[in-house]
Amino acid sequence: MPTVTKRSSKTKKPPKTAKATASRLKPLAGHKRINVRSLLAIYAVLVLIAAIVAFSVAQSHRHSSVLADPFSSNQRLAAGFTLYYPTKLPKGWQLDKATLASLQQHVISFNALDANGASVTITEQKTPDGFNYNTLYRTFGDRKDTKLPLGLLVTGTIDDGRTHLASLVTKDNTWVLLTTNHRVDQDNLETFYSGLQASKGSD
Repeated sequence: MPTVTKRSSKTKKPPKTAKATASRLKPLAGHKRINVRSLLAIYAVLVLIAAIVAFSVAQSHRHSSVLADPFSSNQRLAAGFTLYYPTKLPKGWQLDKATLASLQQHVISFNALDANGASVTITEQKTPDGFNYNTLYRTFGDRKDTKLPLGLLVTGTIDDGRTHLASLVTKDNTWVLLTTNHRVDQDNLETFYSGLQASKGSD
């Protein structure tokens, strides 16, 4: 008897063509391709945020926390003029509280110290009647005038550059004078007078 070969009832599928494969790789409906410009915009925002954070960290290292008003109501009354204090000090500096009570002949003087022994003396008094500040300022070496919200600030040196001064006459007639004989960084000096604020007290 002759052998009968049975054929499979399943039909073979034709091989996949390149076109069919490509069609399967098309993005699903509702999905959008990422826009290169959007990526660049996001990157720029991230860089800006990083720069702001870095600046904030640098400032926090440069300055200490905001200072509270160190003067009492009795001191303000005894002075007879508006007292000013630095709201911020350079990193590592602190007010010498023992000198804050020094008020003689309506002149108050107090010190700020750093860990290395450098000091800045802040002296305040009512603007003297008839005092010619220009005569004083002409003795300043490396003189620099800066307009601040409180008034005109004049900085410079005397004693052949050994003493640094910063003189500010406020709009309410208080004369604030910063002096130091130490090598204090100019940025640190700027911190003292740029943050001056009138004493109003919390007592």
